[in-house]
Amino acid sequence: MCLWVNGDNYSFSDDVLDKGNKLYKKFCDLIILLKVSYTSAMDDYFYENFNTIKNNLKQGLEEFDNEWVSYENVCILYNSISNIIYIIFTHNY
Repeated sequence: MCLWVNGDNYSFSDDVLDKGNKLYKKFCDLIILLKVSYTSAMDDYFYENFNTIKNNLKQGLEEFDNEWVSYENVCILYNSISNIIYIIFTHNY
Protein backbone atom coordinates (compact mmCIF):
# COMPACT_ATOMS: atom_id res chain seq x y z
CA MET A 1 0.00 0.00 0.00
CA CYS A 2 1.21 3.49 -0.79
CA LEU A 3 0.38 6.76 0.92
CA TRP A 4 1.13 10.13 -0.60
CA VAL A 5 1.88 13.01 1.80
CA ASN A 6 2.94 16.40 0.47
CA GLY A 7 4.13 14.83 -2.77
CA ASP A 8 6.18 12.13 -1.04
CA ASN A 9 5.31 8.47 -1.56
CA TYR A 10 5.38 6.16 1.46
CA SER A 11 5.01 2.41 0.99
CA PHE A 12 4.12 -0.08 3.71
CA SER A 13 4.70 -3.82 3.81
CA ASP A 14 1.85 -6.24 4.44
CA ASP A 15 3.38 -6.99 7.85
CA VAL A 16 3.28 -3.29 8.84
CA LEU A 17 -0.33 -3.02 7.68
CA ASP A 18 -1.28 -6.19 9.55
CA LYS A 19 0.30 -4.97 12.79
CA GLY A 20 -1.34 -1.58 12.31
CA ASN A 21 -4.76 -3.19 11.92
CA LYS A 22 -4.19 -5.30 15.05
CA LEU A 23 -3.11 -2.22 16.98
CA TYR A 24 -6.22 -0.33 15.83
CA LYS A 25 -8.46 -3.22 16.90
CA LYS A 26 -6.76 -3.38 20.30
CA PHE A 27 -7.28 0.40 20.65
CA CYS A 28 -11.00 -0.02 19.90
CA ASP A 29 -11.15 -2.85 22.46
CA LEU A 30 -9.52 -0.55 25.01
CA ILE A 31 -12.08 2.22 24.36
CA ILE A 32 -14.90 -0.27 24.94
CA LEU A 33 -13.20 -1.53 28.11
CA LEU A 34 -12.89 2.03 29.40
CA LYS A 35 -16.59 2.68 28.75
CA VAL A 36 -17.61 -0.56 30.49
CA SER A 37 -15.27 0.21 33.41
CA TYR A 38 -16.65 3.73 33.76
CA THR A 39 -20.21 2.39 33.72
CA SER A 40 -19.28 -0.21 36.35
CA ALA A 41 -17.62 2.47 38.47
CA MET A 42 -20.90 4.39 38.54
CA ASP A 43 -22.74 1.28 39.69
CA ASP A 44 -23.97 0.87 43.27
CA TYR A 45 -21.75 -2.21 43.60
CA PHE A 46 -18.55 -0.40 42.66
CA TYR A 47 -16.69 -1.28 45.85
CA GLU A 48 -17.56 -4.96 45.50
CA ASN A 49 -16.38 -4.90 41.86
CA PHE A 50 -13.34 -2.65 42.34
CA ASN A 51 -10.70 -5.40 42.05
CA THR A 52 -12.37 -6.87 38.96
CA ILE A 53 -12.54 -3.44 37.29
CA LYS A 54 -8.91 -2.73 38.21
CA ASN A 55 -7.70 -6.11 36.94
CA ASN A 56 -9.66 -5.79 33.69
CA LEU A 57 -8.20 -2.32 33.07
CA LYS A 58 -4.70 -3.55 33.87
CA GLN A 59 -5.05 -6.48 31.48
CA GLY A 60 -6.53 -4.30 28.72
CA LEU A 61 -3.74 -1.74 29.02
CA GLU A 62 -1.07 -4.46 29.04
CA GLU A 63 -2.57 -6.05 25.91
CA PHE A 64 -2.66 -2.67 24.15
CA ASP A 65 0.92 -1.95 25.20
CA ASN A 66 2.09 -5.34 23.90
CA GLU A 67 0.36 -4.71 20.56
CA TRP A 68 1.95 -1.25 20.41
CA VAL A 69 5.43 -2.72 20.99
CA SER A 70 4.79 -5.35 18.31
CA TYR A 71 3.74 -2.62 15.86
CA GLU A 72 6.75 -0.45 16.72
CA ASN A 73 9.14 -3.36 16.25
CA VAL A 74 7.89 -4.21 12.78
CA CYS A 75 7.91 -0.52 11.78
CA ILE A 76 11.46 -0.04 13.02
CA LEU A 77 12.59 -3.18 11.20
CA TYR A 78 10.77 -2.13 8.00
CA ASN A 79 12.22 1.40 8.15
CA SER A 80 15.72 0.07 8.80
CA ILE A 81 15.54 -2.27 5.82
CA SER A 82 14.09 0.50 3.64
CA ASN A 83 16.90 2.86 4.65
CA ILE A 84 19.57 0.23 3.89
CA ILE A 85 18.05 -0.43 0.46
CA TYR A 86 17.87 3.32 -0.23
CA ILE A 87 21.53 3.79 0.72
CA ILE A 88 22.65 0.83 -1.42
CA PHE A 89 20.80 2.00 -4.53
CA THR A 90 21.54 5.71 -4.26
CA HIS A 91 25.27 5.60 -3.58
CA ASN A 92 27.96 4.70 -6.06
CA TYR A 93 30.49 2.30 -4.64
